[in-house]
Amino acid sequence: MKNIITVKKIIFGIFLLQLSSCNNSTEISNKENDLFQEISIRNNLDVVEPDYKKLFGKSSLSELVLPDSIFVSNVNKLKFFEEKILILDKKFSKLLVFDNSGKFLGSVGALGFGPGEFQEITDFEVKFGVISVYSKADFKIFRFNLSNLSFIDSIKIDFFANSMIQLSENEFLFYVNYNPSDFSKNKNIIFLNTKSDESKMFFEYDQTKSNSVIDFSGFLEGKEGEIYFSLPFDNKVFVFDERELDFNLKYKFDNVSDEILENREDFQKLIFGGMLLDKSKKVSVLGSIFLKNERYVVFKYLYNSTEYYGVYKFNTKEFKVFSKKSLSDLSINVLGDPLYISESDDLCFAFTSEPVMYYQNIPEFSNSYLAPFLPKEIVENRIFLFKSKIEFLN
Repeated sequence: MKNIITVKKIIFGIFLLQLSSCNNSTEISNKENDLFQEISIRNNLDVVEPDYKKLFGKSSLSELVLPDSIFVSNVNKLKFFEEKILILDKKFSKLLVFDNSGKFLGSVGALGFGPGEFQEITDFEVKFGVISVYSKADFKIFRFNLSNLSFIDSIKIDFFANSMIQLSENEFLFYVNYNPSDFSKNKNIIFLNTKSDESKMFFEYDQTKSNSVIDFSGFLEGKEGEIYFSLPFDNKVFVFDERELDFNLKYKFDNVSDEILENREDFQKLIFGGMLLDKSKKVSVLGSIFLKNERYVVFKYLYNSTEYYGVYKFNTKEFKVFSKKSLSDLSINVLGDPLYISESDDLCFAFTSEPVMYYQNIPEFSNSYLAPFLPKEIVENRIFLFKSKIEFLN
């Protein structure tokens, strides 16, 4: 009888151990399987397309009209939602709303310490008629009505993060970006239900090696139904499964240098040791931009200490490159980073009048792809929205 009881105890103990193991793996799971797609671009990383007309088809320029009382330094994020356009200027912590014609509708919140005020805007999302503004300085999400921009309430968040994606009315993903806290500890992605306080954490890291916030490589990007994440200096892109609340490997890029992959968790060696800036090594890493629709993915990457933008066509596996270092066309120097891609293949940029005023004084700019779309007279403190349909021509 004693032997039977002992055996039962052992079996029960093994069951508890397995259950505990399953729970822990769910918390930090990021599944790698064979159902991913290889993105092969290594042989063409610095082959820049000199003619933008072979990359873009129909293009258009519109102005987002600012009141004289509001100044914008740069546009860091762009969202289209319910006939409205939302832009974020991180430097001035301004979130501005326009209608589709470019008419200014108002600002979301303000800097300060009162109701509906924040110390900064780290990121924002808009869903279900609500604008959610995340401020890591305040450890809060501030919520505003999209219809009239009135303040609803704020939600306390117990950790730092660099970016945020909203999944549902109360569910969010946060990219911690190596900002350890008592809550996140050594995990890089946090799923949080702000109503039930349910949370899950993913992508464990070693704080003794990965100990700096990285803003030029790695990303948490996405739009409705498609959310992608990549760690800094990695070649893998994971997609988030909202049903299973887990990440699955989706893409593998071949441009990331082997030496980088071998040392990708050792930030001392990569950044402060000079490996990334050593031109003799010609290293390459994925950047911080990843825009995807059904046909294309547009992404930023670093190669041989130079930033490039890649456009990859899924069905033909064609790959084209544009860069600020291009001497044949200065358009991208004004346009800046692409911020959005539509399902109809429109690649969207938002930029202020200041870089236009600078580059218009350079003779070569008059021959650029962008120049004919710009108004003849450019005045200060203007925001332009430029859309170009991606069309690969040989």
